Amino acid sequence: MCCSNNNNICNNEPCVQIDKNKNNTNYYYNNGAIENGTVEDGKKTIKSGSEDGKKTIKSGSEDGKKDGKKTIKSGLEDEQTMDIFENVSLVGVNNIDKIVEVVEYVINGYNVKYLKQSKKMTSLNFPKIRKNKFIEIININNGCLGNCTYCKTKFARGDLASYQINDIIERIQYVCSQENIKEIWMTSEDTGAYGIDINTNIIKLLEKVLSVVENSDVMIRLGMTNPPYILKHIKEMCNLLKHKNMYEFIHIPVQSGSNNVLKNMNREYIIEDFTFLIDNLRKHVPNITISTDIICGFPFETDEDHKATVNLIKKYKFPVLNISQFYPRRGTVAYNMKKINTKIVKLRSRDVTETFLSYDSNYNFLNGTTQKVLFTEVSSKSDHIIGHTKQYVKVLLPNNANENIHLLGTCTNCKIMSTHKWHVFAELV
Repeated sequence: MCCSNNNNICNNEPCVQIDKNKNNTNYYYNNGAIENGTVEDGKKTIKSGSEDGKKTIKSGSEDGKKDGKKTIKSGLEDEQTMDIFENVSLVGVNNIDKIVEVVEYVINGYNVKYLKQSKKMTSLNFPKIRKNKFIEIININNGCLGNCTYCKTKFARGDLASYQINDIIERIQYVCSQENIKEIWMTSEDTGAYGIDINTNIIKLLEKVLSVVENSDVMIRLGMTNPPYILKHIKEMCNLLKHKNMYEFIHIPVQSGSNNVLKNMNREYIIEDFTFLIDNLRKHVPNITISTDIICGFPFETDEDHKATVNLIKKYKFPVLNISQFYPRRGTVAYNMKKINTKIVKLRSRDVTETFLSYDSNYNFLNGTTQKVLFTEVSSKSDHIIGHTKQYVKVLLPNNANENIHLLGTCTNCKIMSTHKWHVFAELV
């Protein structure tokens, strides 16, 4: 009955995935609001739902202004967009398990809103339709302990709330044994803060998880962690990243190379903490893939601050860099800070992008080597199957006439034939 174009959300009833471009009665749209583009896309989707004559389910129902459509919308909401959602049924991120109930209300013509913060956490066994049948995404904790001046996520997610280790382990054991899962993404707003609220920590969780999967080919990928909390576990984390079932990959957002900017962001660390962390990770896990984030044009950022960020990128040559321009979110502290001229922000963003593109592939160390690769998907044109090395480097293997399609869901030895900025090409050994 209910479905989603975010394939990790569905209900407790039999699930059917809906193509919103077809003539369906309903569709469901789920989104966050970390970046302004996401919010604007959400507005367009709701408007589209209203104009197409559909009952649009957007986990958060809008009575269509033209044809009486209904929309359900969920996710993170900004006060400035609430007027758009006046006639939209809203489901907050802490109430996603209410989606079936909301759909039933909307179908019967009611407008409902579930937006209250809830101490009760959604079950990890909540049914889902996966985008990739080999990958399980497990949210190990909600919320965070930080108070970044620009962040709106905290308004929806609240303070840190961690799942019990036993609950996470039970979920992993089930999906690995019953659903043929080969890759597990452990995610949250800040995985490094996991467990602080329940007298445990991320290291204890990972040790338990790895002990469960160590006799299999299942790979574990750790999601985003902010510098302050992972710093406390740097030695143990390096050891765990070298485990055969753990991807040597970590996402640590720095946001800026300037202490002045980090202070205005209230990031709770200095750049020296971040560089100490990166230096130690690369020392003990030499080929680790480190992803980081940069926000360009934060209020009060000077030319010198920007230069410090560019120099940081030049020094560490991050293989994965997520670049965004500062956008003020209503209700945040940064919203009231003095903004930088938009043209300057765009120039700085372009400078950061060009700096990232200026250095060669970080994956040259793989060239000519034989690597164990876990294949989990097919390229958009089906001419390659896609997998990842231990360092979570994307591998493309030719799939002419589906000759290698049978390798999906398996770990296979491959020889790396060439390396590029975003991926490597391989052939079977």
